[in-house]
Amino acid sequence: MINLPRFLIILCSLPLALQAATLKVADLGELDLRYSQVQAIANYTGPSMAAHVESEEGQAYQLFSPFMVQQLAYQVENGAWVEQGQTVLRMTGSEVHHFIERIEAAQSILSLAKHRYDNNQSLYRQQAISESTWQDIVSQYQQARLAFGHLGHFQELIAAVSESGDSIVLKAPSAGFIRYSTENERSGSEPLLARFIDRQALRVSVNIPVVNASTLSHLSTPECNLQIEHLGQSANGLFVKAWSEAVPQGCKLLPGQQLSIKPGYTTQAYLVPRQSVFRFEQRQQVMLHDGQQLISQPVQIVASQGKHYVITSDTSLSQYEVLASSVGAVKGLLLGMGGE
Repeated sequence: MINLPRFLIILCSLPLALQAATLKVADLGELDLRYSQVQAIANYTGPSMAAHVESEEGQAYQLFSPFMVQQLAYQVENGAWVEQGQTVLRMTGSEVHHFIERIEAAQSILSLAKHRYDNNQSLYRQQAISESTWQDIVSQYQQARLAFGHLGHFQELIAAVSESGDSIVLKAPSAGFIRYSTENERSGSEPLLARFIDRQALRVSVNIPVVNASTLSHLSTPECNLQIEHLGQSANGLFVKAWSEAVPQGCKLLPGQQLSIKPGYTTQAYLVPRQSVFRFEQRQQVMLHDGQQLISQPVQIVASQGKHYVITSDTSLSQYEVLASSVGAVKGLLLGMGGE
C-alpha cells in the first residue's frame, strides 16, 4: 500500500484547463511512473456506421401514370441500369383500355379544334367574326392541346399495346438506375411508377452527429473511398445527413443498398495509450507530464486504433507526455482514496 505522507492535490487555473488537478511527482511515493509521448495526427477513421446508397430528393427522373394502376409486371430487375427507350414495365387492366379510349378521344377533339382554329384565322384577320367568337375558338383549341399533351407525353412512352387494348408496355424515359415505386406510392389517381437515377446522381448518404459533421472528409467502403461533397442544410435532432460525391462505377454499389462504412475525419487529434485515459469528475481525462508535476486534462475519445485511443482536446497536447502506468493508482489519489 502506498503511503500518502504529504500528498497534495492542487486545483488551480492553468492554460491547459480550468481548475485542473495537479499532483507533484515527488509526492507519489513508490509508484511506477512511466510516460508515453502524445502523437499528433491530422486525420483518423471513426467507428463503422450504417449508410445508404440513394439520390438526393429531386435528382431522379420520376415516371407518373395518368391513370390508376391495377396490375404491373416488371421487365427488368429493380435497381438495374436501363437505357433510354428500353422496355421496363407492363401495365394491365381496364384502366389501360380506358386510357387508350381517352387519348383517342383527346386526339380527335384536338384535330377538330385545330381545324376550326386554322379555318377561322383568316376570317378573324378580315374581321368577319367577332372578337368574342375568336376568343372562344382560341380557348377551345388551347384546352384541347393541353388535354392531349398531358396524355400524349405518356403515350410517347408506350412501346406496345395488346390486341385487346387492356395492356401496354412502357419504355424508360431516361437512362439510369431504375427504382420501382412502392405500393403506397402507386395508390393515387396519378401514381408514381418508377424513378430513374442518373449515375452522377447516385451517392452514399450517412447520418452523422452534428458535432462531428464539419470534420467529416470521406467515407470508406470495401471497394472505394468517397469524398464528402456536402452536408444537409437542416438537422434531424442530433444528426445531419452527409452526402458523398457521385458513386464511381467501380464501387459496385446499387441504389437502395444498405451498407456499413468507415467515416474518415480531418481534424487535429492525438494518439495515446488506452491505459492512459481514465474517467474523473464525469469526464475522460489523461495526466500530462509537465516537469515535476502531473496535470489532469479533459479529453474526448473519438476512435480507437489498436492499443491506442484517438482523442481530441481543447488544448494542444503535442508537446506533452501522458502517464502510461499506475494510472488507476493516480486516479485513486485524485479521489482521495489512496491506491495500490
